[in-house]
Amino acid sequence: MEMLKEPAILFFILGMASVFFNTKLEIPNGLSRFLSLYFLFAIGFKGGVSLAKSGVEVELLWCMLGGVLLSVSQALLISLGLAKLLPRADAAAIGATYGSVSAVTFVAGVTWLESLQMPYLGGMTAVLALMEAPAIVVALLWYNRHSGRPSHLKALLHESFFNPSVYLLMGSLIIGLISGPFGRDSVATFVFDLFRGLLCFFLMDLGIRSGHVVKKMELPAWLVVGGFVFPIIGASLAIVWSYVVGLSAPQAFLLTTLGAGASYIAVPAALQMAIPEARSGLYLTLALGITFPFNITVGLPLYWWVIKQLLPL
Repeated sequence: MEMLKEPAILFFILGMASVFFNTKLEIPNGLSRFLSLYFLFAIGFKGGVSLAKSGVEVELLWCMLGGVLLSVSQALLISLGLAKLLPRADAAAIGATYGSVSAVTFVAGVTWLESLQMPYLGGMTAVLALMEAPAIVVALLWYNRHSGRPSHLKALLHESFFNPSVYLLMGSLIIGLISGPFGRDSVATFVFDLFRGLLCFFLMDLGIRSGHVVKKMELPAWLVVGGFVFPIIGASLAIVWSYVVGLSAPQAFLLTTLGAGASYIAVPAALQMAIPEARSGLYLTLALGITFPFNITVGLPLYWWVIKQLLPL
């Protein structure tokens, strides 16, 4: 219930409800695109500044290793699990979607920690970037191995590591790392002061988009259930890893947020090139119409509650 008092979450619900009330509320495409780029830039830059202050800690290295393992294992588990129920192209696409990450869900997790005044490692942004590509590569290699198609690995790696989202995120992190406290002071108003207000507006836009997806959703009932089950599986794997290696609660929460997220930006862009026969209506609807709203409204507070019971703050 505390999470539902967060203005950004309430604006997400407001945007989603507007679709069902037929209010015709829309955000211009240009502004929506700007907000997407702004949050990739802001979260990367803030992470770089924080990393410049704290340095690379052992805990961060455990998070990086865990993030890559999570990405690969989820992509394989979901692809293999769905292979007998869906065409292999769709199974691989959904595996890649859930093995990869949602930057916006990560931003919501960061905002949640900041609202609780819980410090976290700025280098967690690097974990976000690291988890984008492995799931896409692994799912495609699995698919191509069974379909007899050539892998085109070089083109796929370039699309995975140099797609606009990853490029801007990592570039901003590096700039924040180089500029440090001086860079923080020079852009403080734009990156820090405006962040939470713009997040409310951005999540309202995503709420509208999610509402449209849910309203016209045409998925088998069992696959709809998967949209709730897959993030819980990813979150559970992340929590187990965090407990085994002894992460503190804030880092465990952000890693869990990444494990539970599903990509609806980077992965669709890569899949359009790599597996064009995969039905975007399946993996996009699952990620944006089911998993994203679930994580934002129910998942994040649930994961935080479980982590608080198991790990030190």
